[in-house]
Amino acid sequence: MNAPLSPQEREEMLRRKVESGLYRSEDEVIDSALRLLDERDTYLEELKEKVQVGIEQIANGQYVEYTSETLHELFDEIEEEGLKRMEARRDTAESE
Repeated sequence: MNAPLSPQEREEMLRRKVESGLYRSEDEVIDSALRLLDERDTYLEELKEKVQVGIEQIANGQYVEYTSETLHELFDEIEEEGLKRMEARRDTAESE
């Protein structure tokens, strides 16, 4: 993991964040950091669960092998779906 911050480094980081004007106090910086850390931990736990499901599916033969041709078809489908989602988000944003 990361090396721990020294007390001086921690104080300097907190001071800079407050001085940036984005936060009103050091407590607000810490609260925001803890919320983000909690979100990241939740995301990582969900990702681990999904990876485990994928490992189990592969072990059970529940997967699709792609050729060069079918892989291009898959990429085209993904691109098409992504474009549809972007358009839907744009339409939603414009109507608000």
